[in-house]
Amino acid sequence: MSSEFRNRLWVLLAMAALAPGAFAASEQSAELDEVVVNGAQLDQVMKELVEAEDRFFRRYNELNTKDDFDIQCQKEARIGTRLQKRHCRAGFEEKAIAEEGQEAGKIFQSIQDQFRQGASSPVIQGGPLVPGVQVVEMRRPEFREHMKDVVSQNPELIELLQQHAELIERYNELQRKLFAPKP
Repeated sequence: MSSEFRNRLWVLLAMAALAPGAFAASEQSAELDEVVVNGAQLDQVMKELVEAEDRFFRRYNELNTKDDFDIQCQKEARIGTRLQKRHCRAGFEEKAIAEEGQEAGKIFQSIQDQFRQGASSPVIQGGPLVPGVQVVEMRRPEFREHMKDVVSQNPELIELLQQHAELIERYNELQRKLFAPKP
């Protein structure tokens, strides 16, 4: 944003603050549309959705016999942003991501060490035998099958999934009502 534009914006904002009637419509008798913001309901349903997911994963983790398939959720921001997003991953996914990160750190350290020792073209040493994404994709079918087995054998988990599906439908309906174009 240019400094000239910023200065003009500040002047307009100051004028609006000092003279609230300065920007009023010329026809005072014209009826204004009422705008009702009902985003609080949407936020509440989203909060209920997250709580429902947490209840499901907590119960699933209690019943699940394979620690690699326990699911943990956390909020994290991607590189380059501060906006956090919730991610739920199985243990084997977290482990694959962590191992790949550790290997990348070792490679970086090795390259730095070679530069410090005077190498003009460092040689990459080490690295993961199988990339983390590939490890995750190789185990995903086994994970899905195991999750289906655990869920299908437990009516409580089925009920929790049904509640979650109802909340998703409620959320989507509210979103349509709030953001759909008016005819």
